[in-house]
Amino acid sequence: MAAFAATLRFVAGSQLLGTYVTRFEFVPGQWFARSVIDLKRDPASTCVVLGASNGREGFDPAILARNAPGTAFVNAATTGGNNEVVDIQSTILERYGLHPRCAIAAFSTWTMFRDGSPDLAAEEYLALLDWEGVLSLTSRPLLTRKGHHIAAGLMLPLRTNARQLNLLMRVSVSHARKRVLGPLPLNRYESYAGELQSPDTYNYQHTPSHLLADWDRLVARSRPFYPASRYGGAMQESAMRRSLDRLLRLTGGHVAIVVTPQTPILDPASRAAKPHFDRVVQAYAGQVALIDCTALRDMALFVDEGHLTADGRAILSAEVGQIVAAGVMSGRKGSSAHCTASPSSPAAKSVANSD
Repeated sequence: MAAFAATLRFVAGSQLLGTYVTRFEFVPGQWFARSVIDLKRDPASTCVVLGASNGREGFDPAILARNAPGTAFVNAATTGGNNEVVDIQSTILERYGLHPRCAIAAFSTWTMFRDGSPDLAAEEYLALLDWEGVLSLTSRPLLTRKGHHIAAGLMLPLRTNARQLNLLMRVSVSHARKRVLGPLPLNRYESYAGELQSPDTYNYQHTPSHLLADWDRLVARSRPFYPASRYGGAMQESAMRRSLDRLLRLTGGHVAIVVTPQTPILDPASRAAKPHFDRVVQAYAGQVALIDCTALRDMALFVDEGHLTADGRAILSAEVGQIVAAGVMSGRKGSSAHCTASPSSPAAKSVANSD
């Protein structure tokens, strides 16, 4: 059975990946699959953004491209758990043999907390992985309490793709009925509201800023990440190292870490994690570019404690695009830079002029 499943995945891998060209409600693995499809079109001319929701909300590919002429961008960032999400994403890129022009790894220092490994099965990353990829992950998911579910998903043909195939089948049924008997609302084919709806490009796209209004609640939500005991796990440092090693191989050395902006609410967590984050960054000095954008602190540019508004995204994308174009892709590997994020910066002015 395992051999048959592996053979089927190998033979039908491209066809199964192609089923994710249609996006339904936001699920991390499904979202990343579509990003892989986009990246496959021209990886040699494309820079990929990886990371969690801070990266997904923080980067606009069109603005990045305008500031880095000649390079396309795909924002493949999804959502957390912790920093291990980049380990998973880079492993999937390697599985599909993708060699992007460059990679931007969007990290928040505080996401190096323990006990936050993404759920491969529930978040549907497993459909994009094989045995080799799963075994290479730092979190050793096969040894966790969900290991038997992961093993079953890898052994049973199409099990990991079953949900996407089922969603596509329901949409096909709705189209067939429309042709024969007339249309029914698409929600009549959903198991729950929104299941068959295409997600917004940004999760907080239509969410007004509630940072100041909900400050106390957001502090309470973040407080569990303040204790230093949440950090220091060897697994988190190892996951970051493996991710960077893999991306350096895939891109030929054109990798940038972007430390993304956050509000003061997350500062205690970042201070606790910083020694462990810095230890990894220092180990890659001269190999990986470091772009520190934590100076972007205007509270008006945040939806909540760690996610940017549309204006914040535009400023961050413009600044990082300019830095990446000048540093990483010009061959000056391992350089460092800071986002200026001041009202007089070219990126800020471009946002103001577009209003």
